[in-house]
Amino acid sequence: MSYMEKFQGFSSITKNHGQPPLMRRRILIVTNSFPNPQRPQWGIFIGETAFHLNKFYDLEVVKPIPFFPKSSSASRFGDWRVYSKLPRRWSWRGITVFFPRYFVLPRISQAFHAAEVASILLWHIKKQSRHSPYNLIHSHYLYPEGVASAIVGKMLGLPVVVSARGSDLNIEATHFFKRSQIRWALRNVDGCTAVSKALLTKLRGLGGTGITAYFVPNGVDKKAFRLRNKAAVRRSLGLSNEDKIVLFVGNLKEIKGIRFLLMAVRNMVRKQVPNLKLIIVGDGPLRSEVKRFILAKRLESRVRIVGIRPHHEIPLWMAASDILCLPSLDEGQPNVVLEALSCGIPVAASAVGGIPEIVNDGNGMLFEPGDEVEIEKKLIDALAKEWRPVELRSSVSKYTWSNIAHRYCRIYEQILASKVGSQAKF
Repeated sequence: MSYMEKFQGFSSITKNHGQPPLMRRRILIVTNSFPNPQRPQWGIFIGETAFHLNKFYDLEVVKPIPFFPKSSSASRFGDWRVYSKLPRRWSWRGITVFFPRYFVLPRISQAFHAAEVASILLWHIKKQSRHSPYNLIHSHYLYPEGVASAIVGKMLGLPVVVSARGSDLNIEATHFFKRSQIRWALRNVDGCTAVSKALLTKLRGLGGTGITAYFVPNGVDKKAFRLRNKAAVRRSLGLSNEDKIVLFVGNLKEIKGIRFLLMAVRNMVRKQVPNLKLIIVGDGPLRSEVKRFILAKRLESRVRIVGIRPHHEIPLWMAASDILCLPSLDEGQPNVVLEALSCGIPVAASAVGGIPEIVNDGNGMLFEPGDEVEIEKKLIDALAKEWRPVELRSSVSKYTWSNIAHRYCRIYEQILASKVGSQAKF
């Protein structure tokens, strides 16, 4: 009996009234972003997707990481320090996560990362499939994991789905050598997904009209990100009820546009906008520059950096705020927008990527990226407007992780149904 014939007769989700398959299949998630012991909040959106899919499938995760030796000097190397401390195998919310290592030369070998990841992925699949084979590979991020998964899928005859999440198409696919590899992968997998319609258009533009592509957005944990008593939350965080709080949540790096938000806040302070306070939740390479700007413009009483906070604490900072501002220069579909709206606070954000698919006049305000004058105007208007938290929350009611998982289930089952009778090569 062939590899895929073992699964003939299993009910497809598309023929089972929208319910998951009656028998559990084995799915391998391949991603460069997933919660780990060193950074539990890293890639939590992919973690949530995996957690809900694990209710329907026997699911495992592979997060390939660059090899870095354990040493006392590793602390000087940022993410490399994190890599050196990760175990080979870990369990997260009932899901087995593997951290296989591959050798890299930073910056020099970027064009070959996919081939390197493919080699360890091939070894992992053969090792872990001795007693129970995988049915499908789902790779989040197109490079290097998506390309690597496409290579391995071709070699082993395994169905592959790849998901574009933003930076892979907006940044990685702009590099010549990576772009050609990503295009090949899109044309040689069984299905592609994108987290926004804007990304879906880019995906089809790169892969061509012959690819099978789906729109599957991100979700939000409605229990964690919910309406709360603002005054009570502010007391718990030591914040004043008199302040008008603008919240930024994200990485402090160029693409997030934090500089333009800081300049807008400086202008608002100069115009004596009363009780204005900007709270920055996050960290990154621009942290030192942000701190210098705050000191140089004497904004110490108006801008507060709280750094990286545990994921379970983010809903509190959102519930305590009057508005979330996301001044990104480019995006996929940022989860913080869904999370803020689910908490009942409006969003002022750049009209880039998938943001305009979520934010509208009823739940926030859009501005052109890189324009601090427009950011300032939109923030002043938004802070003066009376918003209805219940309506803000209802604007993202369909974005639940359960709904997202069911979308992926339908894609998996359609692909697997079309593969019945094919022969895997191991």
